[in-house]
Amino acid sequence: MANYSENLINALMRRDVSVKVVTSHCVCKNNYRDSSSLFDGKYFLVTTPFDSYGDGPHRSRIRSLVYRTSRIPLGLLYAKQCRDSDLLHYQQSSIFSFGELPLLTLLTQTKARYKVVTIHNLYLDRLYRRGNPLRLLPRVYKYADAVIVHTEQQKDRMIKAGIPEDKLHVVFLGGQQVNLRGLVRTKVAWFGSPEKFKGFFDLLKALRILRDEGVKINLEVYGIYGKEAEETAKKEA
Repeated sequence: MANYSENLINALMRRDVSVKVVTSHCVCKNNYRDSSSLFDGKYFLVTTPFDSYGDGPHRSRIRSLVYRTSRIPLGLLYAKQCRDSDLLHYQQSSIFSFGELPLLTLLTQTKARYKVVTIHNLYLDRLYRRGNPLRLLPRVYKYADAVIVHTEQQKDRMIKAGIPEDKLHVVFLGGQQVNLRGLVRTKVAWFGSPEKFKGFFDLLKALRILRDEGVKINLEVYGIYGKEAEETAKKEA
């Protein structure tokens, strides 16, 4: 997500677009705590109580309730910082990073002419677990003018979650699509954890097709992941 943000911001600034970065409790808080600028643009840190709990999904119920309650004003603080902007672009990195209450406030209260949300990953299998208070999050995106996802699979999932198809736009992450059949390739590199929700199993299916057609491709995986994820990926392979 950080690389995506940096590339996007730098590309906008090359077009003489003024960029203002507003962040809260993500890793940016620790990396840029004493910085007055970020990506050569204006940077503002918005904080609320209990930010130290961060994105941790394993908080106790009491801590989770306190944390969620403390996040309610966050959307108003974001909206205040964005009131002079022509376009608001919010990036959703996980179901824990912002929540539906502050995001709903942000999308409905900000004065920006256009509101865009980029969904990096919503972990929909976890989002719709019984009793999950974040299960209403996809409905909040209806208040955005546009929603960006990175794969056609994500688009299909968000349509099933209730987001209007005409608001969804697929912007591939990392680079252009590559047709392996049209190029002489001997190796594919995967950067990230080899998990199903990230599309790794779809890559394995594609490599099986190539193998059955007599094309030999070596797969190398680079990322931070545990033994369980490794064993699951090997079993699937």
